Amino acid sequence: MFLLSFLISFMIAVIMMIRKGVDKKKALFSAMFNFICSLYFAYLFSVVTSGDILKYLKSISFSSIGGLIGVAVGVIVLSFLFKEYRSPLIKAYALVIPLMYSISKMGCFLVGCCYGIEYDGPFSVTYSGRLAHRPNVELFPVQLMEVVVFFVIFWVGLILEYKIRSKYSVSILVIICALTKGSLDFLRSSHVDQIISVNQAACIVIIIISLIVQLCVKRIKKVYM
Repeated sequence: MFLLSFLISFMIAVIMMIRKGVDKKKALFSAMFNFICSLYFAYLFSVVTSGDILKYLKSISFSSIGGLIGVAVGVIVLSFLFKEYRSPLIKAYALVIPLMYSISKMGCFLVGCCYGIEYDGPFSVTYSGRLAHRPNVELFPVQLMEVVVFFVIFWVGLILEYKIRSKYSVSILVIICALTKGSLDFLRSSHVDQIISVNQAACIVIIIISLIVQLCVKRIKKVYM
């Protein structure tokens, strides 16, 4: 599911870019480059925030937040390499990020990692077997909730961009994703006994950066108009 999230999302991003006039080879190169960046930062973020760097360096573990940061870094680099395609490139990858996250979390739900808080109400899930992190304990299906919510956000982004044609579709989408991810983190078992998690701190930073970038873009446009 993790690899499938890249394949489907980046394929859609490439189609979006080509329809906006981006050269096919450059569109495909951007997908390959972002895939590498996303994998690298997903692993790096997971290791750095693990609390035991030496232990996690020897294991294969990927963070969804780290992966999204990797895509952001990749898009920034590519926007300078392909200046003539900066706008369609940024928009294409921003629009598919919620879909990529949604599909990847289905993998988390199936395997039982980053599980939810203890919960015995409707739709609770219980994992069993040698790979289960919390065997035979009823848990809140936070991963499944993320799958559904972020899939809806993906469609909201498409509506903002292609139906409403909002000038701020990218900023709005990034902020919605960060707010949603930060809010749902309260339902994770890892958040228990924490005031604010690493994921939530990262989401706050993303929101602040998005607002700063939007304000800078506004000022630049006023100066040149």
